[in-house]
Amino acid sequence: MMKQILQGLHNKVKQLTQYAYISFNKGDSTANPLTQISTLGDNAANAQRISPYGLFSNPPVGTKVVYWAINGHIENKACIPFCQAERISGLETGEVAIGSPSTGSYIIFKANGDINIVSEKDINLTAAGNVNINGVQINTTGTTNLGSGGSAIARVGDTVKVGNEIGTITSGGGNTSI
Repeated sequence: MMKQILQGLHNKVKQLTQYAYISFNKGDSTANPLTQISTLGDNAANAQRISPYGLFSNPPVGTKVVYWAINGHIENKACIPFCQAERISGLETGEVAIGSPSTGSYIIFKANGDINIVSEKDINLTAAGNVNINGVQINTTGTTNLGSGGSAIARVGDTVKVGNEIGTITSGGGNTSI
């Protein structure tokens, strides 16, 4: 009799925390996003997807989660998605990476204080106010497009045409005139 009681208790405790997969994602339009998770063929609708303060995501179906039963109630589940297999690897001690496993875009906060932003697509900055870039030296590669209103930028070593004359810029300065 005692063995059966302990076995039943053991089974209940095992169900409190488990690995599972997202089997259906209800979206991300509410304050408490709900996700359907599957484990051992058991679907559990309404597992609340949670994340650390200030970090939000809408993981795709198939993403692995750790879930647990809140207050020991098996029908009251919460889950945290993670992507161990797709994680950004090669980080040094003290480095932090935030990124999207589906797109490969990420930000790495390096141990030496540098910040690396990597994307296979465009990177867009939007601000209601100014966007300021301050540094000892600002380096660019590729074409620099100033958008509307302004002259093109020429750099030391660039070939330029002024009127009918063509030449190479050999030095730079703040006050250049023709």
